[in-house]
Parts: sequence; C-alpha cells; structure tokens
Amino acid sequence: MSHLSILPTALDDPERLQVVLQEQGYKVTRRTILFTLGSGHIPVEVLASKGSIRFGWRQLPGQQCLDLVTDLGHDAAHPFYQQLLSQIIRRYALHQAMTSIPGLQDQGYTVEAPQDFAVSR
Repeated sequence: MSHLSILPTALDDPERLQVVLQEQGYKVTRRTILFTLGSGHIPVEVLASKGSIRFGWRQLPGQQCLDLVTDLGHDAAHPFYQQLLSQIIRRYALHQAMTSIPGLQDQGYTVEAPQDFAVSR
C-alpha cells in the first residue's frame, strides 16, 4: 500500500488535476457541462472521460477544494469506479508531494509512467 494513500488529499488545484488525469489517459475538458440523468446539466471546472466513465469537479463559491460530480446512476455501475477514483487521488497526492519539496524537481526527480507511481531521478 502506498504511504500516500493513508493521507487525506484535498483536490484544490484544477491545473494539477488536469495533468494527473491526462497522465492516466483521460480526455480532459475545462470549464464545461457534465450531463447527468438525475441532476441534468452541472457546470464543472474539470471534466474527465475515458470510455463510458465521466468524472467532473467543480469549485463551489467560497470553497477552496474541488467537489466531485458524477452521474452515480451511470458511473457507479462501473465495476472499477472506486478504484479509478483512488488512482486519481493517489497520483494527485504524489504530484502534490513532489512539488511541495523545494528543489526536488530541480534535482531531476520526476513522476514516471501513466499508470504506476514510480518516482525516478
């Protein structure tokens, strides 16, 4: 288990989230509408889609963190729904950690490969 998975991760940077999603093979659209069966049209800051899965994140007024918005009637039926979200959050936490340590990227450390969580130099 990743040590990052035990830490709470607040998604608060739409640009970082976009990078993470693209690294994992999602098509990302910014400032658009997520269409759901129950709620209709929901404006989102970041929309990620891969196959039939769609995740959206919106920033509510007065809040720093992004809220997940999805069509639970559609996406929750996907057998790997929770696993996909966990992968996104873990990778976001890794990116967050990599940028929070001063000079780490200047020393040549990078996040590698779209699906694994290796850090290399």
